[in-house]
Amino acid sequence: MHRPAAALQTCIDHQWVALKTLRQRLESERCIGPDQPCPDQPCPATRHPPGPPHSRRTIAHMARESKLSRFVDLTSELTAVEQRGLCPLPEPHFFPVELKLSVELRNICVRLATRKDGFQLDGDLKEIEDCLMNIVNQLLLSLSLYNSESHLQATEMLKGFLKKFPDRRNHLESSFYCS
Repeated sequence: MHRPAAALQTCIDHQWVALKTLRQRLESERCIGPDQPCPDQPCPATRHPPGPPHSRRTIAHMARESKLSRFVDLTSELTAVEQRGLCPLPEPHFFPVELKLSVELRNICVRLATRKDGFQLDGDLKEIEDCLMNIVNQLLLSLSLYNSESHLQATEMLKGFLKKFPDRRNHLESSFYCS
């Protein structure tokens, strides 16, 4: 059995693997196009291929790239919030951490990295969003058991993170932890 702080660090480590995988997939998405190099060739340094901006990309491709970029940012922010707001919490007042969700996030991202079909990619992106939300919800639930100033600060950081999911705002407004 993991000590609470060690379990949290293990979760953060899984999320860093997920983040690295998402970044790699995002880079490969930015390199896709009829006149772009093959996947084994280096990606151009520019964000968009040469020529008219986005001329070789479909709207669906650009939407996927945008979602990937958003999830890279959100995963990076979540790990930063956990490191800044949760790791410093006192050990005796720490909360149980469920490793299953961080492993699931890592596995979804690894699966996403190997996908070629756009429909399956969209499904993976939805699963990533759900997994990130479930991780934060679980952390908020665990933190709600404590009433110290440091726990309340960590709770506020996580609530701020949840607000970055605009299509989930109605869910947040009705949740018990946002009262």
